[in-house]
Amino acid sequence: MDYPFLLFTFGFVCLSLMFGIFPPQEFWSSGLTLENALSRWLGSEEDSFVMYNIRRVSSTLLFVACLPFLYVFLAEHWYPEVSDAIKAWEYGSALLVSVFIATLSLAIAAGTAMWLSAASPDALGWSNSTTAVLLGKFACHLQLRSWWDVANQIDSEYKEIDKFTSILSGWNARTIVTRSWIIRVGLYRVDFARQDLCQLEVVRADSHSVSLQGDVTGAQFVTIKVHTDVEGVPDFCLRLNSREFDSFRGYVLAPIHVPDGVVLIKSVIEQFVIAFREQVSSNEPLSPEDFPDPVSEVIRSVAAARC
Repeated sequence: MDYPFLLFTFGFVCLSLMFGIFPPQEFWSSGLTLENALSRWLGSEEDSFVMYNIRRVSSTLLFVACLPFLYVFLAEHWYPEVSDAIKAWEYGSALLVSVFIATLSLAIAAGTAMWLSAASPDALGWSNSTTAVLLGKFACHLQLRSWWDVANQIDSEYKEIDKFTSILSGWNARTIVTRSWIIRVGLYRVDFARQDLCQLEVVRADSHSVSLQGDVTGAQFVTIKVHTDVEGVPDFCLRLNSREFDSFRGYVLAPIHVPDGVVLIKSVIEQFVIAFREQVSSNEPLSPEDFPDPVSEVIRSVAAARC
């Protein structure tokens, strides 16, 4: 194996990371993501929020599962020595293991795609996806017919204009709060919590002097843990900029517990008001006698000018 093949391997790993596994903010802004490439098949998130994210998460997982096969396939077609080595079973056991893993990954991806898209007797499809299973637990708790009823409720509320939405650059995760639901949209998973069936607690607040959010004076990020009361639904954490905390709290019905050891930084305006009051209180007190009478000063100036 020569230097170009090593360069190909390095480039494949970098592109896989940036395009599908964990795309950076620059790729998101440019539209160079798997989500954007499959936009026609995924549909519109505004029209069908739950189904859009089921397809998005499933396609991302399948893409990652197919990467070993894609690597071997491209290497075999672009580098004749790799193809000859595969045919002659050369280069020892490492190559054999690579071919086996690539073939196995493709088989797993195909089987997973069929399993995820399979329909249960009372639904239209994708009932085996993690999102459908999660919503099914809410359906059982709320005594609804199936997870589709919960999905329709979430879709209806997501279409409303009055909702909280936040995204952190570099985290590829969104926080959405509707009238009845708190949702965390991640790259590989979507978490849900019903507002009347959960409790919220601030577990950490970390400050940074440099921020990807464009905060000149630095930023503080708050980690909020969402505890759900529905059996089988796991807890999850939200991460927000402290500047958005008050807005987030305005959309949440349940109170947010902030431990005594966690100190939240105020907004820029509130920090200015606090600093201004501290500066005023630190100044020496002054009395009216310390200031000359402006009328008397004018008369003295006129008299001095006449003289």
